Amino acid sequence: MTIENILLIGGSGFVGRHLMNALARRDVRVTVPVRRRERAKHLLPFPTVDVVEADVHDDAVLARLVAGQDVVINLVGVLKGGNGKTDGQPWGRGFDRAHVKLAGRVAQAAQAAGVKRLLHMSALRADAEAPSAYLRSKAAGEAAVRAAFPDATVFRPRWSSARATGS
Repeated sequence: MTIENILLIGGSGFVGRHLMNALARRDVRVTVPVRRRERAKHLLPFPTVDVVEADVHDDAVLARLVAGQDVVINLVGVLKGGNGKTDGQPWGRGFDRAHVKLAGRVAQAAQAAGVKRLLHMSALRADAEAPSAYLRSKAAGEAAVRAAFPDATVFRPRWSSARATGS
């Protein structure tokens, strides 16, 4: 499979920065949607990176972003967002929005656009019965991704769970 275009959601964060360095050396076109372009200035020097201001929570915007991409990578994660319950789920609104709903919508959009490959970052020890709302929401996000894009690659880095000890 030839990879020429990658959509990197969450590309301005800690993991995204490191991944951008690796992708830049491979001369691959990468689109990084961000809430505020001025906060992603560290990505602008990369000649093959297009930093675009976009609301990835908007389905129409997400559909435009995934169109024409060979690979979509979702690195989105928040460490706070577990206050209160959402729709009867055992995690809070922030975790629900970022880890569950967005993950599922990214997978749906990628599937609908015929994207060849989807990679989704979860967290080690993500489980519906985990002790933290963070890990429970990450598990629900994995399920949403697999339901919408069965061939997705879900990876669970260790560092995520080590920092996600709270609810």
